[in-house]
Amino acid sequence: MATESRIALMKERFYSTLASLRMLTNAKNTAYIEDKRYKELIEEVSTAKITARKTSRDYWLLRRYYVLTIDQKSKLIFPVKDTTSTIIYYACRSELFDILHEAHIQIGHGGRDRMMKEVGSHYKNITRKDVENYLDFVNPVNKSKKTSKKALL
Repeated sequence: MATESRIALMKERFYSTLASLRMLTNAKNTAYIEDKRYKELIEEVSTAKITARKTSRDYWLLRRYYVLTIDQKSKLIFPVKDTTSTIIYYACRSELFDILHEAHIQIGHGGRDRMMKEVGSHYKNITRKDVENYLDFVNPVNKSKKTSKKALL
């Protein structure tokens, strides 16, 4: 029970910090996708796929996104090429903490670079800043202590 409340507190603090960071960079070209925008993109890609007369925006969407539907749930993925067989997902805001938390546990509580490698192999739009933000809320016991470099006499 204590770990669940600690995780809930970490999640709340993570999203509040993330919101303040996103306010500073309110650009359209960000990798960050809000839940509402995620659903809009799914609709736009689905529509672009079935329209006969495509616009340049439709071609742009189809180059960057593909909709994968599993058990009535639609997910945005990066289009799979013939040479690769891995599916790379796009993560929305509501899934971000859970994805980072699972990856952190899966790699044995590793650091930023190990998390980036793990997350980058499965998700397209999770940035290093997101991983660093998550790692700031991990238990401070994991951080190494500085030792004195002076020789003892």
